[in-house]
Amino acid sequence: MTKEIDGIVWALDRLLSAYRVELDRQAMTRDLPPEMPEFDWSDPKVTKAQTIAHSLVEDPVGRAMTLAIESLGRRLFEAGGMKAMHDALIAVGDMNPDQESWREGVLDRRWSGIGSWMA
Repeated sequence: MTKEIDGIVWALDRLLSAYRVELDRQAMTRDLPPEMPEFDWSDPKVTKAQTIAHSLVEDPVGRAMTLAIESLGRRLFEAGGMKAMHDALIAVGDMNPDQESWREGVLDRRWSGIGSWMA
């Protein structure tokens, strides 16, 4: 792996660790987000920014982390294609064997649609 890909793997490890903590915190609280207006998601006037903002209000920490995970997956694809993505997925899983399956599942779902990656 290159230094850049090593850095991405390191960042993914930190993001996934923090994401797991956030999911566990959410499971123990009844922290409800403020009500957001309903959108007709099929309306062409609904912008990408509205869609992202809506999902961030519903789960600010979790969604920010998954957006970062998706962005890093796109960069891995640019830097080394599907092989770089696969190697990173394996490396990140190996960094925390107790969460290996969960981590690989998160990456698999978040990276679906990048290149030919399919969850």
